[in-house]
This record gives sequence, C-alpha cells and structure tokens, in this order.
Amino acid sequence: MRQETEVTEGPLPLIPLRGMVVYPHLTTSLYIGRKSSLNSLVRAHENHSKIILTAQKDGEIEKPVFKDMYDVGTLATVVKCKEMPDGTVRAWVEGEERVSIVSITEKGIGGYSCEYRLIKTMNPPLRYMETMRKTLLDNVKKYFEIKDKGGELADIMSSLHDLERCIDTVASCFPLKLEESQKILALRNTEGRFNYIMSYIKSELEVASMDHRIQQRVREQIDKSQKEYYLNEQVKAIRRELGGGDDKNEIEDLEVRAKSKKFSKEAQEKFNSEIRKLKTMAPMSAEATVVRNYVEWMLDLPWGHKSKSRKISIDKVEKVLNREHYGLKEVKERILEYLALYRRVDKSKAPLILLVGPPGVGKTSLGNAIAKATGRT
Repeated sequence: MRQETEVTEGPLPLIPLRGMVVYPHLTTSLYIGRKSSLNSLVRAHENHSKIILTAQKDGEIEKPVFKDMYDVGTLATVVKCKEMPDGTVRAWVEGEERVSIVSITEKGIGGYSCEYRLIKTMNPPLRYMETMRKTLLDNVKKYFEIKDKGGELADIMSSLHDLERCIDTVASCFPLKLEESQKILALRNTEGRFNYIMSYIKSELEVASMDHRIQQRVREQIDKSQKEYYLNEQVKAIRRELGGGDDKNEIEDLEVRAKSKKFSKEAQEKFNSEIRKLKTMAPMSAEATVVRNYVEWMLDLPWGHKSKSRKISIDKVEKVLNREHYGLKEVKERILEYLALYRRVDKSKAPLILLVGPPGVGKTSLGNAIAKATGRT
C-alpha cells in the first residue's frame, strides 16, 4: 500500500499539464506554451531544482486554480529545454516520485508554486510482486503480438524487475483516457494499480483479438479472390493456346439468347450461376458439356408463353389414353376424374399431375398421351 509522509516539502515550481499525466521513472517530452508555465519551467531549470507536474481536470481552462487540478502529481527533474520556432518550449523531464499536493500559490505570469508530500510505497510480499509482474508482462506481450508491433516495449519491460515501474511504463504507452491515467497515478496501493491496469489490458486484448479475427477473414477472402482471378486468367491463356477461343463466342451467344427470355428471378439467378461455371471450365471437358446442355435446355423452355385455354373433351382424352397406352386402368381413371373436376370449376391455371413409380412402368409415355389428348404437344 501507499502512504504519504508527514513532512510537507517545498515550495517548488508547478506546471499544470493539459491532457496528459507524467509518471515516475520515465523521461517525458512536454511542449510548454503558456507564459506562466514557461516562467515556472525557467525557474526550475535555471536553479537546477525539481518541478511538480500535475494534470488539469479540464484542458480548456487557460488560468487554472487549485480546484481545477488533480491533487496527485509527479516530482520531476528538468533534463533539457529547447525553444521551438513557434515560441513554445520543448522540455524533457524525468519523473521521480508521486506526490500529494498540499497547497498551491499563484504568482501571476510568474507561474505556480506548491507545497507537497512524498507518497511512499509499501509493497506486498516479493513473491506476489513477481507473480503480478510476470502476469502483466505476459498480457502486454500477447497484446502486441496480436497487433504485430511493440516488440521494443516488451523487451524494455522484460528488463524491469520492479512492478511499480512496469505499471508506470505500460500506463504511459497505452492510449488511456486522462481520467484513467490519473487514477493509475493516484491509487494508493500497488495491488490496486495492478488490478486497474490489468482490467484495461484485458479489455484491449478482447478488442484486439476480435479485430485480428476480422482482418484475418478479410485477408483470406482477398487472397481467395486473387487466387480465383489468377487461375481464371491461366485457364483463358491455356484455352487460347489450345485453340479454344471460339468457346467464348459460344458463351456470348448463350447470353444473347437469354436476354430475349422472360426468366423468373430464380431462373435468371440459376442461368447466371451456370454461365459463370461454364466460363471457368475447359470447353471439351465432360463437366462443361453437362452444364452447356443444361443451359441450352433452359433456353429452349417457353418462358413467358402460355397456351390458349381449350375446352377439354373427356371422351377424347379417354380414347387417346387407351390408344396410346395399354393398362394402368386405375391411373387413367384418376386422371380422367382430375380433368373432369378441372373442367367443371373452369380453372385458368393448368393442373399439376405427379406420376410416381419405378423406371419402365410408363410414366413418360403416359405424360405424352395426356399432352396429346389435351392439345399441349
């Protein structure tokens, strides 16, 4: 757990930061633009003194007061400063300790000063610390393996044997919200900080894993499409070499014929599917012959054509059935009953008749006889 010292120290120059948190044990680059912050930075740098860095709760506030800042910040050393062309200053600071800010004194454009107390760390037993460190490291490695980046960070963390430093390093490298970063800085015990950062990483792992699966499926689909395109181009080249160029014209003729047909939606989809298959097949293959015959059969059907309604003569039908087909007395009687009913109710839609039986019993010949008897041949 973490405890504050009883000794109040300071005052030291203070800089309120917008949208970021500086952690101990890490060197961070800051861009300073406000006059008050520049003066605080100059005082710390020229006097070789420390500086206190804390985050603003609302980065839009130009002149924050104590209540606009978080009361837990970081004691840091100004390592180097560099003036930028736009008048701002880039400063490199090295975080050292967490501090609890006791009071803040505003010096106008001269900046801020504050009094503070160091927050000392009391760690849990070493064996627990090491287990937590390894767990954190394993999950960070897993995250960056999924994202295919961050190997350098994993190597750096592997060299860190202090759990507190591992937590600070991870927190500084992940895109945490300001409130989340501040909470990790301010939590008063190591186990609580570990649990909080682990909860965040687990959540990010789930998102990264899902994103990886989606990207993998997209990649596989693209690879499949590219492979199909490459193979189709190879098939076309082989056809040209074998003198199969006329097959393309034949397929185009089938497509032209199809334009004059009044296909149903389902029939059109089936025709398009069969044509696509035919384009990828070798012209002389057995499969291509089967598909081509099926397509031509579809084109030969009288799509959109309707036969004229005719009065059915039951006597004529009976004579034709007996003349064209011997036997099957019960079947013929059933057909005559059906046609008589059809004629009586005067349906405009032709009836459907299903003939069921093993091969060779006369289903086809009986169907031809019915068509001839009703004038539909």
